Amino acid sequence: MRDELKTALDKVTADEALRQSTRAFLARQTHDYGAAKTRPRTVRRMAAAFACLALIVAGGTGYWAYFSPTCAISIDINPSVELAVNRFDKVISVDGIGEEGEALAETLDVRFLNYADALNSLLENQTIEDCLARNEVLSIAVAGDNQSQADAILAQAQTCTAGTRNVYCHAADSDELEHAHEAGLSFGKYQAFLVLQS
Repeated sequence: MRDELKTALDKVTADEALRQSTRAFLARQTHDYGAAKTRPRTVRRMAAAFACLALIVAGGTGYWAYFSPTCAISIDINPSVELAVNRFDKVISVDGIGEEGEALAETLDVRFLNYADALNSLLENQTIEDCLARNEVLSIAVAGDNQSQADAILAQAQTCTAGTRNVYCHAADSDELEHAHEAGLSFGKYQAFLVLQS
């Protein structure tokens, strides 16, 4: 039966005009479904370009969000350093204030650590331990625009330093912190300066 059917269909032929009209009819009925396979390269290139642009914008936004500081932790003893913390609670920069502070900042390996780990590392630093052994006063001030984050950092600083003599943790005002930077002082030294000035 199959052979008979195959033989019968092999005899069917169509002239070129019939083939062309059949193709045109099928294209109209399927809304040029087969033409989608032969799209111009330009459309594909434009889609790829827009995808790359979207990736660049997303990457730039992520970079900005990660490397924008939202809080600062000012640590003052004789060397003074300041840790900038991002919205993800990671330390993104360590700045020393004055020559001794800069020397201390270079020895610290706390960038990209969680602020709690960074504070613990800082308190275990030999320079800080030596200063505390000489009964120097350590001041930790936390300032930031995100109040809930600043409160959490301050609470962590108080927990880290609980039981340590001569350590004082307090909240700072962002404007005062900015004025301290303009004066070239750490926040703790700037507060001492304001007390002396008054």
